[in-house]
Amino acid sequence: MNWKKLYMLLNNVLILSCNCVLVGGSLATLVTGICRTAFELDDRYVMYWLWFPIMILSSIWVIAYLPQPLRKMGMLSDNLDSYGPWIKK
Repeated sequence: MNWKKLYMLLNNVLILSCNCVLVGGSLATLVTGICRTAFELDDRYVMYWLWFPIMILSSIWVIAYLPQPLRKMGMLSDNLDSYGPWIKK
């Protein structure tokens, strides 16, 4: 594996994992905040039984369905020709 392919792999993994944490964490925080307010639940109960499972499930969902829109936007690529000028030299 040469450095260009390694760079592409690390770039794709980093972009997907950052988006996974961002979307999963935001969704889990929103849902747990609504449940805490609506049902007046304890913080420990909400974190263990709502936040963690929602974070894990939404992260799996993001990993499964987000790469295609990210490829359409140009954030993920499997082609060396679509990267910037630093990779073409």
